[in-house]
Amino acid sequence: MLNKEYQAFLQRVEERKNKVIDAYGAESPIKFFAAIAESFFEQPQLMHERLPALHQQLQQFYQLDPAQW
Repeated sequence: MLNKEYQAFLQRVEERKNKVIDAYGAESPIKFFAAIAESFFEQPQLMHERLPALHQQLQQFYQLDPAQW
């Protein structure tokens, strides 16, 4: 699932349509994970609205939902 999201993210960055995740995440899969974690905690509502599947995966991973805070 994360690989699919990473590929979609790279496409959004290339097309300049990226709104949720910092573009530095396009440098590598490791930086992508750091960038999605940052967005999950700093912009949870936006991630929930625009990237619900990714938000759900991170919610399960961290066992919490900052969008509810």
